[in-house]
Amino acid sequence: MMVVGTWVKKVVGMVAVFLPVMVTFDELVGFVGRVDGPSMQPLLNPVDQRQSDLVWIKRWNAFRRPLTSGAVVAVKSPTDPGCVLIKRVVALEGDAMETRDADSCHTIPQGHLWVEGENASNSRDSNLFGPIPQGLVMGQATHIVWPPHRWGHLEATLSPDQIARRTRRKEE
Repeated sequence: MMVVGTWVKKVVGMVAVFLPVMVTFDELVGFVGRVDGPSMQPLLNPVDQRQSDLVWIKRWNAFRRPLTSGAVVAVKSPTDPGCVLIKRVVALEGDAMETRDADSCHTIPQGHLWVEGENASNSRDSNLFGPIPQGLVMGQATHIVWPPHRWGHLEATLSPDQIARRTRRKEE
């Protein structure tokens, strides 16, 4: 009985130390996020792959520097706050952005972003819900960390279509 009590105390003590450290790391430095669904194909979760990509979501310094267009970000969904989306920043505040179907044009208000998935035919993004508040950004996806054969940096680039639909209102 004494051995079990000592073991339980050690485990509880370790949890009491490491849990706050892990929560702090997650909130301030970053975390690994799983990418579900086809909205970022072919960049993430290629069609020929059976498992989801895992990406590093950087929180450290992500909010001290302004985001740039082309950055891949993790955002809380504006329509379902319990859901996290991985999208590319296409337009910044002050820019004008035409929707993919050329149905309308939005001027991005102060403190907002226009985000899109890579897979135009299968993405819930700003084309559906409009510009999103920057406060919904949880961090920047910087690297693919799993599977190992896909390790690499996520480049901040825009497609020719995204560039053509965007009108710059200010310098980046």
